[in-house]
Amino acid sequence: MSRYEVREQEPSALHRSYGFVDPIFVVWDTERDMRVAFGTFQDRGRAEARMARMAERESRL
Repeated sequence: MSRYEVREQEPSALHRSYGFVDPIFVVWDTERDMRVAFGTFQDRGRAEARMARMAERESRL
């Protein structure tokens, strides 16, 4: 099982003030139960790419 997952969230009031009305996609670290740094995206594809990079980086350690 992967340590990371993509979660879909409703935009916050701050996001909506900047014109984002679509859901926000967040790369989530399931072990630490928090969002990864620089892990908030407007589309699922970019979030999944970030998740793959994080998993690859972790496997090299």
